[in-house]
Amino acid sequence: MRWLLLVFCLPLTAAAMQPFESRALSAVEVHSPVGTHSPVGAQSLRDTTPDLVARGAGSHAPAGAQSLRDNATLVIIIDDLGNRLIEGEATVSLPGRLSVAVLPHTTYSVHLAREAHRAGKEVLLHAPMSALDQRPLGPGALTAELSETEFRSTLQEALAGVPHAVGVNNHMGSELTRQRKQMQWLMTLLAEQNLYFVDSRTNKDTVAATVAAEAGLPHLSRQVFLDNVPTRAAIAERFAVLVAHARRDGLGVAIGHPYPETIAYLQEVLPTLEAEGLQLATVSEVLAPAAREAAAVPRGPPNL
Repeated sequence: MRWLLLVFCLPLTAAAMQPFESRALSAVEVHSPVGTHSPVGAQSLRDTTPDLVARGAGSHAPAGAQSLRDNATLVIIIDDLGNRLIEGEATVSLPGRLSVAVLPHTTYSVHLAREAHRAGKEVLLHAPMSALDQRPLGPGALTAELSETEFRSTLQEALAGVPHAVGVNNHMGSELTRQRKQMQWLMTLLAEQNLYFVDSRTNKDTVAATVAAEAGLPHLSRQVFLDNVPTRAAIAERFAVLVAHARRDGLGVAIGHPYPETIAYLQEVLPTLEAEGLQLATVSEVLAPAAREAAAVPRGPPNL
């Protein structure tokens, strides 16, 4: 496989850019029955839990993940596209089978979603969901105050504004992803439209992946945030954790952001994956084997 290495001159550092999300963070911890995880430091940029151990509580790795172990697979989602053109286009131009999550109703959301699709990237709706610290969410936000009708209408309008979206993940959401009723509304609508869900896991008490599983909806959960600390050294350390997940369990799922440091690091490392025995896949490509396995399970006659 041949890779094209594209280099963009991005003069701003992540620290100098207006942050994609507030740097405020409540202390949270994930309790996992196996393995270890790294705590989120005080400088974290995200409304987030620490890294999730792949087989830990609530990981919800797809049923087909075990079959990938002989050829370790990485799923990398770049969030927060839509407000900035240069960083968005640099992300879209990264080599390989990446997934990109686009914020709805933003200045460049339609353009970047179309460009990403044209470049062979997979497009998700990055759906804003209410956070515990009441941060502004931007347009298209889903909150617990919405009625079911308003919730569905808001989500449908957001999906319509992100061309080629084949799935959804949450933007912030440390408050809403804990709400079972709203997560049931979400998974019901996604199932109706044959979409999948990725739980960004911005709170240890999220029920999003659990409700998705109960609804039979294809879903994944984030294991690693690549750039809570947007320096090359810190990103490289988180990427090593991602690779360790993939080598151990067959699959590693990471979320990053269109920071110049993240883009520069991925430009450098993505072309080396094949030589390291790693493969890059979109969310759909990882979920497809699990869906095929589920469809192949014999079903008994209905109860009369």
